[in-house]
Amino acid sequence: MNPDDLARILDELGRRLGPAGEHVFALAVRQQIINGVIGVIAALILMIVGVVFVVVGRRQIDSDGFEWFAGGVAWIIAAIALIGGLSLLLNPEYAAIRELLSAVR
Repeated sequence: MNPDDLARILDELGRRLGPAGEHVFALAVRQQIINGVIGVIAALILMIVGVVFVVVGRRQIDSDGFEWFAGGVAWIIAAIALIGGLSLLLNPEYAAIRELLSAVR
């Protein structure tokens, strides 16, 4: 997408939102921050679950390896959630613009 297309799309977005556009954008930014916090909290919970699975797997003598597998899967999902949550927290304006543009299209 070139800068002219982006300017045209943002002008259209401003026209559709009207005078409430600034308020709507502020709300969208706040919502993206909330989504980022939820993503980071979910990642931390999944990391704890992954550690619990690995600890349980190490303590069981007749473990078939499921706990290690489940712990690894939990950590992979936690990493994805953490990256998504941090990207929303570090740049909520971009996420808000992307969300508003997808709602307008």
